[in-house]
Amino acid sequence: MFALIALLISTYDVSFFAAFISLELVSHGLEPRHVGFVLGAHSFVYLFCCLVYPYCCERTPRKIQFIVSFLWFGVTFVLMGPSLIFELPDGLWVMASSMIFLGAAMPFIFIPCIPEMMERLRAAYEIKEGEDSLNDDLLNDKVNDSFGTVWAIGTFISPLLGGRLYTSLGMRTTCDLAVAMNVFAIVVFLIFNCGLNVFEENRVFMCKLARYLRCGQNRMATPDQKSVISNVHLGTMARFHPFLENTHRTKEIEHVTIKKAIGAMYFTPQVKKSSKRARTRDLNDGLPSIAEEDGRQDRPRDGRGDPFGEEPYRASSSL
Repeated sequence: MFALIALLISTYDVSFFAAFISLELVSHGLEPRHVGFVLGAHSFVYLFCCLVYPYCCERTPRKIQFIVSFLWFGVTFVLMGPSLIFELPDGLWVMASSMIFLGAAMPFIFIPCIPEMMERLRAAYEIKEGEDSLNDDLLNDKVNDSFGTVWAIGTFISPLLGGRLYTSLGMRTTCDLAVAMNVFAIVVFLIFNCGLNVFEENRVFMCKLARYLRCGQNRMATPDQKSVISNVHLGTMARFHPFLENTHRTKEIEHVTIKKAIGAMYFTPQVKKSSKRARTRDLNDGLPSIAEEDGRQDRPRDGRGDPFGEEPYRASSSL
């Protein structure tokens, strides 16, 4: 719900000025042939931010990202007006610089919006990924349909509303109203969406979500989700294999530890025929290293030589 509200507000922010921004730039002395360069600046910044976004905001709660986006949108329209509230000078360079902040604000809404809706719905309705392809397809369809519908409504209404405000109140007052709307959105989202324990809530939600994701096969899974899946798998193995009880951890467990533990259960040591007890190779600290013969008679290797030769053979043992 809040993701769709954030999307609706952001679509207004990026398109309400489409009806008059070109006129204002030309009236401030910009040549008409250069208007495209100014308007295209926010797209270039948006492209750059999309490339660095996964590395900077991978573990940041998406609720916080929405707040950051509203903040940047507010700064954008303070400069675009320029704002009468802050009494900024009415100059071309101030208006042109607003496009940089506009491009920086867009990734924090448009990139995490769809994943936020999908993950919240998946956890709320307990839809396990890959368990039922019909449910997965319905979830994808509903989320993308909602995103497209809200985007279409916002981009249709915002130029009409923005043009009406521009003709009635002027450029600077129209942008000040946009600033007030974004400040109001920040307050509402902080109170009703984020709360005081947003980081703790996000951690708990990720642990809950990990139950419904195939993180081992999903490259987009976060490190926290993969860690939870590893703990769940090892906890399940510990219930069936008492040997693993000592290796179970409640925090992150490296995959190397799991592989060593599994290998220790199914490792078959190599011993010589002439020995009754043989000390096997130690796989891990604290693992049993003594293997006893199972009492079976020694048999030649394929009938080609002495069974008591120097070459070792593989004997079964129990750990």
